[in-house]
Amino acid sequence: MKSATSIALIALFASVPVASAGHGRRFILWEHPNFNYDHDDKGGVWVEKIWDEKCWNLGEHGRMASSISSGDDGCAIFYNHIECKGESWIQSTSAATIPSFLDKNIWSFRNHDCPK
Repeated sequence: MKSATSIALIALFASVPVASAGHGRRFILWEHPNFNYDHDDKGGVWVEKIWDEKCWNLGEHGRMASSISSGDDGCAIFYNHIECKGESWIQSTSAATIPSFLDKNIWSFRNHDCPK
């Protein structure tokens, strides 16, 4: 069952206008699998809205994410090291779980066109 907070975050996420650039990405990183987080903890859910293709580091300590929701077209490559290095995973749709090498260890990402 989704909490009111989760539903509000999804509504906020859906209301953000899509940029005209072809590589724009909006996604939510969730601390736990199946789009959940600890409601009494600080953090646990991060909304990322990045519209270009450069490499973006996710904070000083990375992100503790175990699922990703996405509401738009496009793909992102997530890495387990800063500066878009290390093992990577291409994400194009919402994922209730993410690959184990990224679980609790997402450090950077880059937007790109989805493979055809």
